[in-house]
Amino acid sequence: MFFVKRQIFLLLFIITSVQLNLYAQTPSSLEVPDFGVDDGSVYNSGALRLTWVYAKDLVKQDVVEFEVQQASSSEFVQQKAIYRGPDLATFISGLKNGTYFYRIRALRKDLEKKSPWSSPLRIEVKHHPLSLAFTLAGVGTFVFLATAVVVFQGSRNQK
Repeated sequence: MFFVKRQIFLLLFIITSVQLNLYAQTPSSLEVPDFGVDDGSVYNSGALRLTWVYAKDLVKQDVVEFEVQQASSSEFVQQKAIYRGPDLATFISGLKNGTYFYRIRALRKDLEKKSPWSSPLRIEVKHHPLSLAFTLAGVGTFVFLATAVVVFQGSRNQK
């Protein structure tokens, strides 16, 4: 009986040691994530992919998740949370013409700690002008009609 108690005690000691060692390896304060997008970037489609970089060991251990906010001013007076999760990227679509600001922070799931917010990232959305769309549609129509005429003339000459 003494041998079984000793084995159980030894097993609990090993498990506790491993857990304490893992806990000691993860930092108590969190780094601020860095965006992988250039500040002041201009997008013409109203959609963008935001990426960020963070310490790989914490992401692999599934200890960290990220929170991204969007606002129309760099002060983030009226912000909107657009992403919260463990991924290192998010896709945003449906943006109208204008300037948008984004910030990100890391959150530790196990300790409920939060990093400071990142510096604001400024993104500008400028859709292609409507005149360009009409011009391209007109050129496409002209090419289609010209091709149809050539095919029609060729088939008529064959008879």
